[in-house]
Amino acid sequence: MLFEIDDRAKKVQIPLQKEQIKVAQTKFNSARHQLKLIKNFKKLSPHMVTNEKYATVLNAFNEAKATLLLSKEKLKTLQNELKFYKVFSPIDGIVLQSLITQGSYFNTNSKALMIGSDKLSIRVNINEFDAWKFEPKSEAVAFIRGNPKQQIALSYDYTTPLVVPKRNLIGLSTEATDTRVLQVMYSVKKIPNFPLYVGEMLDVFVKTTKDK
Repeated sequence: MLFEIDDRAKKVQIPLQKEQIKVAQTKFNSARHQLKLIKNFKKLSPHMVTNEKYATVLNAFNEAKATLLLSKEKLKTLQNELKFYKVFSPIDGIVLQSLITQGSYFNTNSKALMIGSDKLSIRVNINEFDAWKFEPKSEAVAFIRGNPKQQIALSYDYTTPLVVPKRNLIGLSTEATDTRVLQVMYSVKKIPNFPLYVGEMLDVFVKTTKDK
């Protein structure tokens, strides 16, 4: 479970609804008893019970039965609605960021709560001038910035077949504001005690057999 929404206003309705069920049950029992009596009278002496009287008692029984069923359904609805006040993660993973505090307003488009799967992926941007050299099955290695001795092998997943403008410019002399890149996704196999975090920028080298 990620977090809970204040459900006190909903919970107080449940005891009240249970009391309404008790009242409806009492009325139903009474109406059922009256119907049973009038049926017996009608069997013993049909002239003692008019059709109008019988219809009135039968209608009262049906109404009491419907009221009881409706009261029980309302209780089920309230109990089911309480489930929506507990928010669970749609995936198995970890909480990457939680800025939620008790009593705070949570917008559906907010990034106050971020979750991620246990699988780590890397999006590699390949300059459009080098895109022709890229080979999907080529060996790829990622290096941690600041410590090139720490590296990790990457496994190719897929290529997005659309060259797009690069969003993160790093200030190289060969890099212009209109630089466009080919985006390639790689998966990372977790290594115990390897310092790798979601959102971290890495240096990636992809081997190529094509002429430079």
